[in-house]
Amino acid sequence: MRWSAGVFVALVGLILVAGPGCRKIPTENTDRNRAPETYLSAAATDTIAGGGLSRIPHRFRAQWSGADIDGEVVGFFVAVTETTVDVTTGRPFKLPAPRPSQYHFTTARESLFTFDVLEGRGTDREHALYVYSVDNQGKVDPTPAVTHFVARDQHLPTVIFTAAAAVGTIYETDGAGGVIPVAFARALTDSVELPPSAPRDTIPSGGSIHLEWKGHDEDFASYISGYLFKLVETEFIRADSTVTSVDYGTATAPTPGPIPIGLNTFRIRAIDEAGGTTQPDAIRKFFVNFSPDTWLSGPDPGDPALAGHLFTDSLGTYMETDPTTSRPVDFPGNPMTDTLNLLPAERPVTDGLQGRVKTILEQRTLLDRTVKNYIRSENDTVAFGSWIFARFGGADKDSPYEVRGGSPDSVSRVYRSGPANGSPVAFQARLVTQFANGGAEEPPFTTPFPNLDPLDPLNNRTILYQVENIDQTGKGFLQMRAVDGDRTSDIRIGDVARDAAVFELTGNPLRSKIFTFFTNFRPGMLLISPTPGTVLDPAGGRFNISIRASDQDPDPSNPRQGGSPYATMYFIVRARLYSNSDSPGPEQGWQDPVRGFYLPEPGDFFPYTAPITLEVVAPPDLATGPATLEIEVVDNADRAKGRIISVQVPVSWRVP
Repeated sequence: MRWSAGVFVALVGLILVAGPGCRKIPTENTDRNRAPETYLSAAATDTIAGGGLSRIPHRFRAQWSGADIDGEVVGFFVAVTETTVDVTTGRPFKLPAPRPSQYHFTTARESLFTFDVLEGRGTDREHALYVYSVDNQGKVDPTPAVTHFVARDQHLPTVIFTAAAAVGTIYETDGAGGVIPVAFARALTDSVELPPSAPRDTIPSGGSIHLEWKGHDEDFASYISGYLFKLVETEFIRADSTVTSVDYGTATAPTPGPIPIGLNTFRIRAIDEAGGTTQPDAIRKFFVNFSPDTWLSGPDPGDPALAGHLFTDSLGTYMETDPTTSRPVDFPGNPMTDTLNLLPAERPVTDGLQGRVKTILEQRTLLDRTVKNYIRSENDTVAFGSWIFARFGGADKDSPYEVRGGSPDSVSRVYRSGPANGSPVAFQARLVTQFANGGAEEPPFTTPFPNLDPLDPLNNRTILYQVENIDQTGKGFLQMRAVDGDRTSDIRIGDVARDAAVFELTGNPLRSKIFTFFTNFRPGMLLISPTPGTVLDPAGGRFNISIRASDQDPDPSNPRQGGSPYATMYFIVRARLYSNSDSPGPEQGWQDPVRGFYLPEPGDFFPYTAPITLEVVAPPDLATGPATLEIEVVDNADRAKGRIISVQVPVSWRVP
């Protein structure tokens, strides 16, 4: 279809006439109100542009202002955000932006803020201050004034103890085999935690403590909002500022029940209004349970109860011995057999102090295989292969008499559990040996004895400490320690050999807790030939030496020989010959030894052996003239366990 020019003109005209009747002409809608500006006039330095965070006091007065080029500022929206802590790692989260609910409108141009700090650190918590100004037409600054900073509690609160005391009961002997309860009270003053040190204050088992305090904060207008404290708890107990005292060891304690045995530390922190807490903690450190005392309580030869039951021979004083058991005969007052009825605190002290003897018992097998129980004093020599028995005594002034596996109905007083009676309930001991030929053996302590618990694999009903078959040569250190009903041991001695030497030099009475003795007597030797001064000129450079040997304490486990009633002795004999102008090393030039079991020869030479012969071959380069023939005798098949003697015989080789 084709359009004519007339029709087109008509249509245009129609549109121009009809158009204005269908819509309105738009009017101007432009906002000419300029947004206000916001300024921080007194605040932490703005760090958004970079650089380190500013640090300000946790109480800080910030000021701000605004300007509006075409009106006036009528108020401000203010918000503060802060980091929170990840409870699993203890690290702060990233600083968040403010939520709408955190904004507060104010017409003021300043405010005193109290910023929270990370509890217990007093620093390292980031904050941000946001301020938006608002003009008289309600328009808000689209670019607020913002600053990031760290709030610091410059003066963390402190805690001052106004009272710290312990009360309880201790038990003292009444002199008649019993004890008297005595009230105990002590101020707790030990507040030193670093460097680590032993506690100065000890309180009795079953005692209680009472603590009072007050908090203080040096910051202006600050206050204490609460406290955190704990003693036996895993986590701190949080309390408000009105709580200024606590008791432990009572039924009303935050954690009821007795205070645990051992080292205890009460910790408390004050909390200020910013959340800052005392650093370091205010403490009172103390130890619960007095350590028991220990002493040796061996047989006293002067004890009237032993009269008629002691005998003496060339080897010492020995107790009447039962031939069927090899133990001392049981009779009233025998300290080695009455221990089931005599409590440790009732056993006499034989500690070597103030003229008191210090003894143990040695059960020794003699050459004729008879057994005797000798009373040995400190630094005596104990025979190789013998057994030793030691009786201990002790005192404990605060723990209940709770024998492991014991019963209140036990016939034996030692096994009868009950209230505190001034005695420990068990003992531990060990024998440390310094070997004569070098080295040492330091075994662990025995498990506490007696132990009557039938379900305990360490069950041990014994009362006496015993060491079976002394099989080392050297110096022995018998160390003992009492164990009380709370299972606390007398641990005042550590390295027993070193401490014994120090105690002797300083006169420390703790030396009485250690009994020292020597083990294994020296063997004897009789030289038959060659005699001193002999000129040796044998054909072929070979000659024999002949000796007799004796050992008064051979190993009881040595085999019998030939039906003899005597114990066999074992010897290793070797010799070497060297010029007096030479200095051979310890193991240089020795001939092959002879070794074996020997019996003592009856007759004039008893208890020496029949002659032992050893061939010696002179070194081919041995210079003529004065020489030394060295003969060594060891009394054990294991040289390390034996006692060694060495005899140097002056001789001459070839010429006088």
